[in-house]
Amino acid sequence: MDSTRLKLMVDISKLYYLEGLSQSEIAKKMYISRPQVSRILSEAREKNIVSITVKDPFSEAYKLADDIKNKFHLSDVLVVDTYGKEPLRAIAEELSRVVSSKVRPGDYIGISAGKTLAMCSSYTMIHNSEDLKFIPLLAGATSRGIDWYANNNCRRFSERLNAGHMVLSTPMVIREEKIRKELINNPAIKPVFEAYEKLDIIITGIGQTTTESSLSQCDISNEEILTAHQKGAQAIIAGSFIDAEGNEILKEQSDMFLGAKIRHIKKCPCVIAAAEGLGKTEAIRAALKGGIIDIFCTNSETARELLQ
Repeated sequence: MDSTRLKLMVDISKLYYLEGLSQSEIAKKMYISRPQVSRILSEAREKNIVSITVKDPFSEAYKLADDIKNKFHLSDVLVVDTYGKEPLRAIAEELSRVVSSKVRPGDYIGISAGKTLAMCSSYTMIHNSEDLKFIPLLAGATSRGIDWYANNNCRRFSERLNAGHMVLSTPMVIREEKIRKELINNPAIKPVFEAYEKLDIIITGIGQTTTESSLSQCDISNEEILTAHQKGAQAIIAGSFIDAEGNEILKEQSDMFLGAKIRHIKKCPCVIAAAEGLGKTEAIRAALKGGIIDIFCTNSETARELLQ
């Protein structure tokens, strides 16, 4: 290529890519036709005089999601960049797409307790939402006015989506086995436990077994939490403790929680979990290892920590 042609190519590329002139404006300025400008710009790209780079702000999130999906053998993973945003709300809004793709009219959807699900109940949109019924995965009646118990999360979902919901209005923790059995067979309570056997989708948070976590606000003493943790409980899903490998443990202690258990979660065809927080990664890792989660949603910071 002669130097005159090369200089023309460079000059036109600068005018178009750096100075922002249109092809018509360049044609007038250089006293050539607009089709000539177009051909010269194409030639400049072919000869690598011009290279175009797209900086994708989501590329890291996609890679993190793919790495977590492969590491924990999940069906799908969503990683949300929550920089400058309220993390739980950003995750709740991102869940809208995946939940809507899974829900079918008439589905029974199990909803856990927790602050993550409280945010989801306010901001996750579900399309195809005709004749849905939201089922609380844990009981929750307390004098303390806690707004993130499963009953409240179900109520918010149903009000926003004009759907149905069930209520499990007993204390979350019932320590006496005889009373638990009587409650489970009570006509006002039994339909909820029957619904656990036919859940189509579960949307759940992942609870920590620490005295600083939400678990300490669930009518369970700090001593009981510490004892469970010392015996290997890394997380709690619905009403079951799990160890670091995701196996259900401490069944006798778990039984005091009135609600769904691991066996119900395993039976459900689609389990979606959402959780974030650097202090929560061990609990999340335990849940993901257990093979009970199909789809997981978190933020970039938590995702990086999970891959360490």
